[in-house]
Amino acid sequence: MPERHRVPAQRRSHETQERILAAAIAVFAERGFDGASTHQIAERAGVNQPLILYHFGSKELLWLAAAESILDQFLEGWRQRVEWLEGLGSAARLKIILEDLVGFAAEHPELFQFLVEANKRDNRQLASLVRSRLKPHFDFVCGEIEEAQSEGAMLAGNPALIHYAMIGAAATLGTLGRQFEMLTGVAANQPEVTEAQADTVTRLFFPE
Repeated sequence: MPERHRVPAQRRSHETQERILAAAIAVFAERGFDGASTHQIAERAGVNQPLILYHFGSKELLWLAAAESILDQFLEGWRQRVEWLEGLGSAARLKIILEDLVGFAAEHPELFQFLVEANKRDNRQLASLVRSRLKPHFDFVCGEIEEAQSEGAMLAGNPALIHYAMIGAAATLGTLGRQFEMLTGVAANQPEVTEAQADTVTRLFFPE
């Protein structure tokens, strides 16, 4: 096949995979693994169902690819942010990372919905995700928490529990945004709401 024809075909294949992954993230987040079907995902992506098996092999492998895709979106931005913040102390880094997490949760509530659904299943895919993506991030943040605590700049307590409390506080409006809007009449993803939530969450863990 001439090179001029091969490249567009490769690009189309990549674009198809990206559409399938985006649809899979949304459907798995909404319905969980057991409630989702490849037919629903194909319909959301606007592709024929056999293309899912062609590109990903099985529903299980598609779930893992979708999980890695959404986590990598967050972790890549997080890594860049950590490098940029290298000269700051642990408490200052954690505050900014926490604010970033609030913003990401507001823009991508599907990440946390996806992980909540994933935790309902005891499977090898989740174990693989924990080892490859979540454990390095968890270890780093717990280390930062311990250092900030040693400086007296952060709430005392078990670093692992504080880490998960931070995630829960940061992700609340992202996962319960519709409920928040019904109760308050304010959209949870408005910039001013996200900014106020980031400030509130930060003050919970970093008492002045």
